Amino acid sequence: MGWTLVVLVCCAAAVGWQLHRYPGGWAYAFGAMYAPDRKELSSARLTVRTIRREHGQEQSAAEGQLREAERRQNRQITGADRRLKQLRDPGPGQLRETMGTMTLFQRKLRVSKAEVPLDGLRVRFELGRRNTCYIHVTLPDGHERSASFPGDQFEEEDVRGFSRRITNAVADENRACVEREQQIAEAEADRSRAVADTAAQEAARERLEQVKERHRKEGRLSAARAELDQALDRWQDLTGHRPQR
Repeated sequence: MGWTLVVLVCCAAAVGWQLHRYPGGWAYAFGAMYAPDRKELSSARLTVRTIRREHGQEQSAAEGQLREAERRQNRQITGADRRLKQLRDPGPGQLRETMGTMTLFQRKLRVSKAEVPLDGLRVRFELGRRNTCYIHVTLPDGHERSASFPGDQFEEEDVRGFSRRITNAVADENRACVEREQQIAEAEADRSRAVADTAAQEAARERLEQVKERHRKEGRLSAARAELDQALDRWQDLTGHRPQR
């Protein structure tokens, strides 16, 4: 029963579609006498659809080339932006060592809860009273931060060694910063070139316009639409009803 209903619905839909495509009544839509008229109208419709599909495929291909050229440029710009962000803000880097309230990273020094960049930092060791050691760091702007290492918890030589390792890390980071500045300049130049490089897009856009212009000049679609309009006119004259395209 279910399949029978499906078949009946499909048949009804097919009949309704035929009557819609060839209006005027049953004889015009199905009668053998008007089969040549239906064939003429169907052929005119098919020609328009075929040309429109060919044009659409060719234009879509050209538009796809343009979109790909745009995506390629955007990927280059995004890559340059990502590289610039990493170079300008590389983060603290690898954890090296912790002593007391100081933690040494590859590119930064944490003093208590404050993180200061190693670049340009000045480090000074001081032995105070009661064998308390101090490590003082001076930032490029002149501000100073300090950490104390009581003698009952830390050996003087261990604190001195830690101070030297901070100094050495500062020297390494100073050199790395000079290299990063050069890399930033190169990345900025790469980004500028990527932004300016629109040759592929311009070529793809030109190809797209050429495709559209060729379709317009050929006039195949316009001619096919004119023939379809004539076929629709003839059907209307025959039946009194004008079909849709």
